[in-house]
Amino acid sequence: SLIETNSFNVSKLESKIAYNISVKDDLTKRISTEAEVKSANVTATGDFEKIKDRLSKLDQLNEWLNGYNTLKEGAQKAKLEYENAEKEYELIKNEYELKNTAYLNEQAGILASELLENNPCPVCGSLSHPNPAKLSKVAPSKDEIDKLKEAVDRANKQRFDLSEKSGKAKSEVSTLGERLI
Repeated sequence: SLIETNSFNVSKLESKIAYNISVKDDLTKRISTEAEVKSANVTATGDFEKIKDRLSKLDQLNEWLNGYNTLKEGAQKAKLEYENAEKEYELIKNEYELKNTAYLNEQAGILASELLENNPCPVCGSLSHPNPAKLSKVAPSKDEIDKLKEAVDRANKQRFDLSEKSGKAKSEVSTLGERLI
């Protein structure tokens, strides 16, 4: 993984820094003239600056990786929220559909309860009513149906909003991931 690779690179750089410092110390002890000491110091300082620059770049990469991980966690959370909203929407929608069907069937029962033989049906005009719809004891009221419809609409909007949020987060993670590679 990218984090393990970067951790390994940091370890290698730290080892190089330690080695370079050791070499610098050894060279300083061995060099007898002032000119040789200055020359060796310039070389070690140059190596040290290169290593410092690499460490700075690794620090920056580590910050980006931390940002990437934070974005990825956020994207996973957004996806889970969306999936939960989708399930909630389906439950509420199914309840609404079942109760709305019961409500509509009840309307037929109300009309059927007022039918009289040899009088025309207000729906179809038939004078014969061999199998009229029955009234149900469990049919919901119009108010209950309206409230369920509002709940379905709210759940659908929440599902849509969370879908957008999840998609945006996924896109951000993908974009940053490509930049890191």
